[in-house]
Amino acid sequence: MVSEFRPLIQLALYQLFSNPDNEHFKQALKAMKKAVPHGTSVPDDNDDEIITTEDEQTGYQIVKSIVGKITNPERVIIRDTKSYCGVLLDNNNRKAICRLHFNRSQKYLGLFDDSRSETRVPIQTVDEIHNYARQLQATVKYLDTDEKSDDLEIVIRSKPDDESSVLLSSGSTIALTKSNPGLNKISIALGWNAKASGNDDFDLDSSVFLLGQNNKLLSDKHFIFYNNLTAPNGSIQHMGDNLTGSNQGDDEVINITLNKLDAQVMRVVIAVTIHDAKQRQQNFGMVKDAFIRVVNYDNNREIARYNLTENVSLKTAMFFGEFYRLQNDWKFRAIGKSYPGGLNSMLKVFGSTSNVVLEKRNSIFDWSNFS
Repeated sequence: MVSEFRPLIQLALYQLFSNPDNEHFKQALKAMKKAVPHGTSVPDDNDDEIITTEDEQTGYQIVKSIVGKITNPERVIIRDTKSYCGVLLDNNNRKAICRLHFNRSQKYLGLFDDSRSETRVPIQTVDEIHNYARQLQATVKYLDTDEKSDDLEIVIRSKPDDESSVLLSSGSTIALTKSNPGLNKISIALGWNAKASGNDDFDLDSSVFLLGQNNKLLSDKHFIFYNNLTAPNGSIQHMGDNLTGSNQGDDEVINITLNKLDAQVMRVVIAVTIHDAKQRQQNFGMVKDAFIRVVNYDNNREIARYNLTENVSLKTAMFFGEFYRLQNDWKFRAIGKSYPGGLNSMLKVFGSTSNVVLEKRNSIFDWSNFS
């Protein structure tokens, strides 16, 4: 029993007596630091505000036991920070196996795909880490050998309630239809707020580009926006233009029926632009709380969300996210990248061969008429 608690006691004494001005303790601490078992992160002198919680210690032990089946468990190190608790391979920050975001009531397990982008997967209990054993082991294999596998993709394996929505970071990807069997119709909801009210409303417009294998528009009719609200075969329905951005929650919604998409469609790119940005002297630096979320149309359950946090203060056009087809599955990638120019520039990039009329004709949604 005593042997089991000895490493924890040593670590606690190290934290308690760390005093750079005490020469006696310095010598004792050197000996104690050597005695702390390999795999236990000893905090630096400046980390006295960081407290590794019991849940974080438990989570680390679970990850260590999972990946210890394919590598030496002594290579697995815990390193706590103020914002998250990292589990590293070989004590190398560039070799993060996962991150434990346990500082709030809703816990998240940070997983990495083959692009090393982190996706935060919600978990209700620490034991749910076991649900991602294949992902964690695949990550270690990739860190060691650059070997990619299907297990590296982020697949939600537990969905107890609406809190199971995956919080994405820029560049991260989730399996959409694979992790949601039977999913066919989805809603893309976008929202934003103006930082300060001025003389002009913020008229942000969402648009959809349906691209083929060559990353070009199948036709100008496959560009869905405020003047063309429906795809040729009804696979996409834009629910209308919000002229002011004044409503709470979702500002614009786009519905997509996946099995109706043309077989030639390989990518569905979602963009947002500021209408008359130059004339109104507006840019995305004047916008806050921008997001894109993917919702199951049938049960209104949010599947994934991406909150845009990038600094795009002088930009007037952005790519929010994209859906892409991989064999028989659809995936979603958070993008969050700005683009110089507006819709005209985007159309040229995606191969539009004619002059699409961008002057606004009408609007289905004008939220200014609502109280």
